[in-house]
Amino acid sequence: MPPYEWYNQAVVDWARAMGVSVVSFTPGARTNADYTTPDMAGYMASDEIIRSLFRFEKTDTNGLNGCILLLHPGTARARTDKLYERLPEIVERLRDMEYRFKRL
Repeated sequence: MPPYEWYNQAVVDWARAMGVSVVSFTPGARTNADYTTPDMAGYMASDEIIRSLFRFEKTDTNGLNGCILLLHPGTARARTDKLYERLPEIVERLRDMEYRFKRL
């Protein structure tokens, strides 16, 4: 996954030439919004992100099958509400729903 999730055809071609694949997060799951801070217009609190994730799971035809969820392991100090601290809760809930996790 490229830094800031920014890529174009040149980056994809470069990666392919090196024998690696470019991946990105699944749009709509919204876990990638965990970098936002309260002073940002698009701020999403962790509770809101988690609700959005499970709303997506219910409304997408494939649920979360095949989804790539992005969580940032480090975020700004201004974000005291760290989504990564809620990861065990998210994983447990997904496992209860019989989802399995795979390495890329």
